[in-house]
Amino acid sequence: MPDFLGSATVKCCHNYFNLHNAQLLTKYPGPVRIIRRSSDEIISTGNPSPRFNRGNDLLLSLLTSRYPTLFTSSVIDTTLQWFNMVDPTSRRHSLAEFDKEFCKQQIQLLAGSPPYNLLGEGFSESERVMMAYYLFSRYFTDCPGGHNNPLPQKYFILPWSHVDVNVPRVDVNAKRIAKMEVRDVTPEVSYSEDKTD
Repeated sequence: MPDFLGSATVKCCHNYFNLHNAQLLTKYPGPVRIIRRSSDEIISTGNPSPRFNRGNDLLLSLLTSRYPTLFTSSVIDTTLQWFNMVDPTSRRHSLAEFDKEFCKQQIQLLAGSPPYNLLGEGFSESERVMMAYYLFSRYFTDCPGGHNNPLPQKYFILPWSHVDVNVPRVDVNAKRIAKMEVRDVTPEVSYSEDKTD
């Protein structure tokens, strides 16, 4: 960007465009999936590594705003440790126990409608961590690569929603799209063969 446009750009962004993604995301109650590129060099606050990726802050803002009762300071500390782990298996093994059915039942009790601020009320510390992991794994996906790498097809997954807790997730990929029947919506137009000069 040319130097003479710098101040105008900053003024426009500060006054007219709200680029605070975390703040905007906390106001959105719908389904979300955050895909973190593990070596992203653009949205990192330090070295391009998972630890410094700004996607971490985005997810933490989302989780703490949607589930304030669940995300106590100790659960937040545990979540911060998960951000350093790129492999989902190592995250899972960091838990003493994990009961996926317990987590699903707790989500079903919410009846799929926000706000979810009571989730975690009356939970033990281990139940809080287990539930936090369940939510973390539903909202968050790690993808290897840098900022400019194309996103592989396997990461095009519909965002998780509380309403769909018993509905299997559907992968959107080229094979499925290719098999879909495309309906012709072109209007029927008749052209006259008569040519008048």
